[in-house]
Amino acid sequence: MFADHQPQLSRLGRSGPEGMVRIATFAMLTARVHLHDAVRDYPLVRAGQRTKLRSVFAWKHVGLEELEARGPEIYECAERLYQGAKGEELEDGLLNIFTSVFGLGLAKAGFIAQMIYGVSGCIDTHNLERFDLPISMLKLNGASVRRASKMIHKYNQVCRDSGGTQALWDTWCCYLADRDVNYPDADYVSRLHLTPLSA
Repeated sequence: MFADHQPQLSRLGRSGPEGMVRIATFAMLTARVHLHDAVRDYPLVRAGQRTKLRSVFAWKHVGLEELEARGPEIYECAERLYQGAKGEELEDGLLNIFTSVFGLGLAKAGFIAQMIYGVSGCIDTHNLERFDLPISMLKLNGASVRRASKMIHKYNQVCRDSGGTQALWDTWCCYLADRDVNYPDADYVSRLHLTPLSA
């Protein structure tokens, strides 16, 4: 699943600022909503219709506007880092860049890095439950620069310890398909992540 679908997202995300913003927008929409709601709402958000949507509320309006405004800057920073860094330096650096956007916490920043660069991962509420992890590991709000850096490093270590980016993707898709009748199988769940390619 990851092996088939992530390269398609990577091509879009690395094609330029607009591609990166499309993927980051999708990641933001998935925060605190069901995946199928984010998929349904995504084309409407891309068309500029953000009101009365289940997946867009409160802080997301601000975050989406910031993504649009800062897209070129974020893209250039991420690409420059990708060209010069490897391993943990790359993973931590990407999360540092993406969490600079209002509303993008560790889980969704990790999700963007996973979709575009094939590193890090999304430790969302499902994965917190699966791996018996504390929600406090995601709380960056109010952290000093030094503390945030340590939290980002620890977050990426948890991703690696949980099997790495591909395993996190594939097992999450299986987990969601097994527990929710809205998703017929894991491949279907994984294919829903391709939503940014079509809108």
